[in-house]
Amino acid sequence: MKSFSTLAAFSISALSLIPSVLAHGRVKSVTIDGKVYEGPKINNSGNIDSAIRTITDVSPVQDVNSDNMSCGQGAAKVTAPLSATAKPGSKLDFDWASGEDSVPWPHNVGPIMTYIAQCSGDCADFNSLDAKWVKIDEAGREGNQPNGEWIQATTIHVSKPYSMNLPDNLPAGNYLLRHEVVALQNAQSQGLAEFYPSCIQLTVSGGSSKANFPSDTVDFPGAYSATDPGILINVYNPTTEAYQFPGPSVEFTSDSGSSDGNTDGNNDDNNNGGTSDSPSATKTSTLTSATAAKTTSATPAPTDAGSDNQEGDCNDDESGSDNNGSNPDDAAS
Repeated sequence: MKSFSTLAAFSISALSLIPSVLAHGRVKSVTIDGKVYEGPKINNSGNIDSAIRTITDVSPVQDVNSDNMSCGQGAAKVTAPLSATAKPGSKLDFDWASGEDSVPWPHNVGPIMTYIAQCSGDCADFNSLDAKWVKIDEAGREGNQPNGEWIQATTIHVSKPYSMNLPDNLPAGNYLLRHEVVALQNAQSQGLAEFYPSCIQLTVSGGSSKANFPSDTVDFPGAYSATDPGILINVYNPTTEAYQFPGPSVEFTSDSGSSDGNTDGNNDDNNNGGTSDSPSATKTSTLTSATAAKTTSATPAPTDAGSDNQEGDCNDDESGSDNNGSNPDDAAS
């Protein structure tokens, strides 16, 4: 029989893992035009046939050069058995949860972005590292205001789905959708921004035969730098500057905009898919021929701490003072 001290030590060790699991998360489900597609549990432990590619861990990706930047932890070369059906302009609702489905998404600062790539054939046979991505949606601070409330705080952090629409002029075909949450509570130190990408396989029918998929695309890994202004940033410092989204500009979007009313478009002056400063503004449908260069003129936050290659080992304390990059309004996870 194990001694009391051994059992106690084991119990304490097991309990110490709970906050770490709950402090991270995954896409629990995606609803497309009212049809719900449940996401697989970690390592597909629930044996769910899903259109959402399974991940091996709910912890964040923190190395922007990691293969895990494509579709999440352990999902770079993993495919899903199903593809969700959609059409141009379809409404998508993303339901995020922590490591436990009953616990809401734990973070409340940072943007939500969505990319799409054409699969060469069946998406069930498509390697995400071969994907050529185009950004179709991004949301940051409410109303594109420097100190507006973050989209995470008003949606997934309070158990509300993040909603968006596929481009109205999306050509028919098989697609891989990359939906990403970036948590910035520790991003004042290089290498401590947290990336949570998730990939969904889509079959789009009824698309316009006149629309062409944009030729200017990005790769994951490769689209972000650890020192991009929207990645290396102290989000708790007062500012008069609008948030600069990492990655390319939004290439083509839906007239329907984001149904949650908080889609910001592009804040970067070099991005070309923006909206007005109204929180309820909708995006204009465009299909551009080139991706503008990212703005890199913003002064990054201090870089005296953190590591470029730290992955899955993060500090989730979102409470404290402005001097250490924490916000007293954020709940610790």
